[in-house]
Amino acid sequence: MWRIVFLFFLLFNTTHAVSTELNTPTDAVILVVAGEIQQHNIANETHLDRAMIAQLPAHTLHTTTLVTDGVKRFDGVLMRDLLDSLAIKTQATHVEARALNDYMVRSTKNFGRF
Repeated sequence: MWRIVFLFFLLFNTTHAVSTELNTPTDAVILVVAGEIQQHNIANETHLDRAMIAQLPAHTLHTTTLVTDGVKRFDGVLMRDLLDSLAIKTQATHVEARALNDYMVRSTKNFGRF
């Protein structure tokens, strides 16, 4: 089974965050979040396994994309729910996501919709 771990670099205008400990993953880590977040479970990062992510509200989206044919269904958590669960400050300027193969995307989009 392929597991993709994204490393999010959350860059903020402020450099101060309050550290709060989360539960430690009990299964394979599939998501690592780093940056100016207030919720941590390993050093200054948040490591999440599938069960931890499954605790967030699930959503379904039907849409078209540039890399698929026709309308496709996507199931999962919203980025805003993930960021809210980690107590991301509203001063965030962008999010960078990096896959294990070093593919990276940087977004300055407002995640309030997603």
